[in-house]
Amino acid sequence: MKVILESARDALSVPLDAAKLLWRYLPQLITVICLSLAVRAAVLWLAVVISEYSPLAATLIFPFAPLSVMTGVIVCFWIMQPSMEFFGGETRFSKLDKTTLLTVGGLLIPFLTVYSSHGLLRDDARTFVYDSVTIEVATSFLDYDFGRSFINSGWLFAGFLISIVVLRKLIGALQLGERAFGVATAAAYLEVLWMATASLSITSNFEKVRVWILSRQGIGPVWDSIVTAKDWIVAHTWVIGAVIGWLWNNAAQIGNFIVVPFAWLTLGAVVYNTSLTREKDSSEPDTSGEEDAVPPLQTVADAPIEGPAERGKLSPHAEQKMWADYGRRYSEAAFRTTRDMLDNAAQPLVGPFRNAWRNFKTLAVAGAVPMLTFCLVFVLASGAELGVIYALRAIIKPLALGTITIGLEPYVLVLARAVYFLVALPLVVAALDRFLNAEYAEAEDADESTDENQGEEPDAESAVPASQAGEK
Repeated sequence: MKVILESARDALSVPLDAAKLLWRYLPQLITVICLSLAVRAAVLWLAVVISEYSPLAATLIFPFAPLSVMTGVIVCFWIMQPSMEFFGGETRFSKLDKTTLLTVGGLLIPFLTVYSSHGLLRDDARTFVYDSVTIEVATSFLDYDFGRSFINSGWLFAGFLISIVVLRKLIGALQLGERAFGVATAAAYLEVLWMATASLSITSNFEKVRVWILSRQGIGPVWDSIVTAKDWIVAHTWVIGAVIGWLWNNAAQIGNFIVVPFAWLTLGAVVYNTSLTREKDSSEPDTSGEEDAVPPLQTVADAPIEGPAERGKLSPHAEQKMWADYGRRYSEAAFRTTRDMLDNAAQPLVGPFRNAWRNFKTLAVAGAVPMLTFCLVFVLASGAELGVIYALRAIIKPLALGTITIGLEPYVLVLARAVYFLVALPLVVAALDRFLNAEYAEAEDADESTDENQGEEPDAESAVPASQAGEK
């Protein structure tokens, strides 16, 4: 019974701490979130106006919409950091420097997962395209230019995206961002530009890509067979079929149950510039270099000889075996060297993905049960957004305001999303503080036990000679 009570207390500690954070920082959080959403709307409006003259300029302006929301989220994390027990009431970021700007790429991966999971990225694209097309139809009569909205398809888009990636890679390879604050700002903007543009293109063309893939000769029949088998199982296996059908229809929602909370925690971990697990002690021997070291070149005479040898020559079988071993070892060394070279060359491109994946893996160290508990509470808390939407629509609809109701709909969505951020951000900070404390406490306990064992071993060894000496 005591274990159950302790488990329940641990499960409820995160929501209770989140409620305390929300009450303590409510004015600051409301101000920052409302300002970030207002800047997002202003950026979309400016992009629509600029698109009349240049679709390229509109495409360059559009990424500032998600960037404004991400900036607001980061500021909210910084505001609540003094209340985190793990940091002891200290704030790590007191100014905007080059290092902070260069971490934007690592922040963008989990943030885009959060941003797109709630339809904000899709809503940005829909708002921009709808407004630009509406203005085009209202101001033109015959010569409609529906291409004024985006550069998101065709060879022009591919060349645009490749140019951005190459430029960002050059800045990272030459380490220009570490030399000047302006270059670091440009590198952060390029990171946001190519990732936001690529994500928007994938989101808007996802159905086309899906149809194209399923229409391939080697994929379409296989997929049809899988769907047919699923339908037969659902229709003929009763309870099992019902479960399989439910899993099939709700696979995306089940994925969001895990992915979205993990993305939020990853975002918080990167914002606070900390690791969820302590780094390896420098006193421990590092054997990673030994594995990647190229084996020294040996001569035929220096090689181990099996069987009779004459004048430093090996038997044909032994010589063949030796050169086969050389080939295998040098092939592995060449592969590792090539992998490291490609990894270093592509660092500005794949670095954010690797950082996000590394933080994702470290989150599981805190324990599966607390993580799943947090995911459940987080998903339930996301229902606050839907609750606000339904409540406001229930209030506005009976008023029969006509076209005014349509004009109020964007404000309803903005208010609902502001409520979601107000609920989600304290939850993330409270959960992250709990996991950091638990992980570092376990690591310190492990280090203390290791030190105690190391301190006891010499005493045990010295006790044996002493007893033997006494007997003598």
